[in-house]
Amino acid sequence: MCQTSVAFVPFFLPTVIVPLSSILGHSCIRRELKPRGIGVATGEHVHNRVVFKQLLQVDAIDVVQIDSCHLAGVSEVLAVLHMASKFGQPDARTPVVWDCASMPFT
Repeated sequence: MCQTSVAFVPFFLPTVIVPLSSILGHSCIRRELKPRGIGVATGEHVHNRVVFKQLLQVDAIDVVQIDSCHLAGVSEVLAVLHMASKFGQPDARTPVVWDCASMPFT
């Protein structure tokens, strides 16, 4: 087996609970990882600013990940980015690899 002498510590872990079913669960995971220098990021599956506001209010995430195809329009994207800025949290926008119009809507 290969061993390394350098510890690898990621900046953040993305989407630690899928689907986003527990905001307080994210908060608990973040509290456990923060002393180790690892952040929590989520938001790719969030559909509106209300859930992002709840995540930010309970200090459950370190990085706001938005997916503009999942959020409900440009106004929601801008509102979430503004909230992230107000809470001092960086954002990691998910790159759109396909046209949002081609997403299947059922």
